[in-house]
Amino acid sequence: MIVMHTKTGVRLLGLVLVGVVLAWGAVWAKEINVPGDFPKIQEALNAAEPGDVIVIAGGDYTENLLITKSVTLQGAGRDFVSIIGDGVVPAVVIAKAQNVGISGVTITNGRNGIEMADSSLTLTNVVLKKNIRRGLSAERSVVEIKESEVLETQPDAEGFQGSGIRIADHSKVTITNVTVADNARVGVTVSDSSEATITGSKVLGTKPNASGAYGWGIDVSVNSKATIRENTVSGNTAVGIGITENSQAVIESNQIADQKPDGSGVRGYGILIQLGSKAEIRNNTLTRNTDVAIFATERTEVVIDGNQIADTQPNTFGFRGRGIQVGFLSKGTVTNNTLTNNSEVGIYIVDRSEATVENNTVTGTKSAPGSPFAAAIDFDYNVKGIINNNTIDNTIEFGITVFDCPGLVQVTNNRIARMKASSRGFGRGVEVEYSQGVTVSGNTITDTENQGIAVFGSEVEIAGNTIQRTTFRAVYITQNSRGTIAKNTVTETQLSADGFFGEGISILGASNFTITENTISGNRRGIVVGNQGTQVRIDKNIIDRNNILGTGTNAAATGALGIYVIDHAEALVTNNQITNNRIGILTDNTGEVTSCTGNTFQGNQLNTQGHVRCG
Repeated sequence: MIVMHTKTGVRLLGLVLVGVVLAWGAVWAKEINVPGDFPKIQEALNAAEPGDVIVIAGGDYTENLLITKSVTLQGAGRDFVSIIGDGVVPAVVIAKAQNVGISGVTITNGRNGIEMADSSLTLTNVVLKKNIRRGLSAERSVVEIKESEVLETQPDAEGFQGSGIRIADHSKVTITNVTVADNARVGVTVSDSSEATITGSKVLGTKPNASGAYGWGIDVSVNSKATIRENTVSGNTAVGIGITENSQAVIESNQIADQKPDGSGVRGYGILIQLGSKAEIRNNTLTRNTDVAIFATERTEVVIDGNQIADTQPNTFGFRGRGIQVGFLSKGTVTNNTLTNNSEVGIYIVDRSEATVENNTVTGTKSAPGSPFAAAIDFDYNVKGIINNNTIDNTIEFGITVFDCPGLVQVTNNRIARMKASSRGFGRGVEVEYSQGVTVSGNTITDTENQGIAVFGSEVEIAGNTIQRTTFRAVYITQNSRGTIAKNTVTETQLSADGFFGEGISILGASNFTITENTISGNRRGIVVGNQGTQVRIDKNIIDRNNILGTGTNAAATGALGIYVIDHAEALVTNNQITNNRIGILTDNTGEVTSCTGNTFQGNQLNTQGHVRCG
């Protein structure tokens, strides 16, 4: 006789007994055939014990099933076995049953194809088709769906629901290689503190409800979490993937295309993040969505990295068509994305938000039909952040705009080329309007059709930029602006079509600036200072070979000037190298150089003319 006196011995005995019970259950688990053993599936379910397998032969089975125990329904194939509900109650109800398996069947005409609560289910090679309200609805459950289809779920007679898959109330779902297509309202909805992993699946063609609302592909809401990876989300209405109401998601390597506007005519977003949600959006391809491809708003936090975003379409009213928008008290990191041929704005940060926009490539942004405005990158209304090391090419109207931003904005190390003039005539590299604390530094701006850098009513530091072959003006400052222009290279500014402008740096409109340590050459006019109240210090610059001739008969009109002070403006000119210009310094009858000391004049046809006294 063996006596066990220790806790270890008791545990060993318990493990042995558990093993015996499991083995006994496996021995007694049986296979039940329908219609061989029972003509109805429900009769087989009633007779089954936990662990039994119910094998269903080909045929149509018009019945509504209730599953309350751990069993497997194994059909002969989804093309051969149909479970047809009565359209009044769910075709299959699973209640407080664990480890249920269903495979190889089609389930149709249920008021809910499958409805489950407090259960667990594995669904394999199943079709849920033309059910009413929902294809599958799960609450407080664990669900695995794989190699299946959820198709053509219909709203009820009152026009409600019609969703493909609903996962709610602290449930968990894994969806793998599943097609969810042509449902109504939402393809897949995950809500109320639930979790989802959706991989390798297709969510297609979700339709709006009778009022024209919804039609979303995937909706994750109310404190839920999701990983959405390597799926195709296409042809849905209003939203392809939506993460809302304090939810979290990783959205990665998906193909997201052709979302259509809803009844409002506005939304057709590829991805929507809103209402306190957080998301990482990485390496997706978004094409031909409507209004905004990726839209994060209302106190969200997003990382948007490595995505390909192209051909976003304007909405029904002819506006927008934006690539990325982060707005309304949100925070965004927007990096390493490629945006091509979108409308109105490539990357739009707006409304008291904060963002780092870095290492993106934005090309071909164009005006939408309803408005001439277009910008590759736009910071608008009380935004703080960094715009760094982006490549912007062949865009209409504006490369980068900063508007009404009283906080700190840094525009650094960007490459901006081939800006095209819009119908309004604007084709500018960087524009800063009514903003404070803006730094524009280290950028390369070439071949713009209307001004390299333009500043209106702002405080700005412009430093270390290279601005070449812009048209009209390389740097244009006006409307009571303040700041410093330092260590820039400004060359070869082009004349306007009528032979005017071609100005390197123009300070107008009662502005106050220091221009120091710049190289300004090959322009029609190197520096222009104009308008009453404008005061400029010009110090330690190289002002060379500004000798392009424009239209006109007098010295001012024809140009080829180093420095030109006009219209009651005042300039302090010190310690500059002013060389090889037609005229070094020129004023009109009202402009004045108040001090002219320490300058080097060489190779000019005429060093000074007008109200200039150089010591």
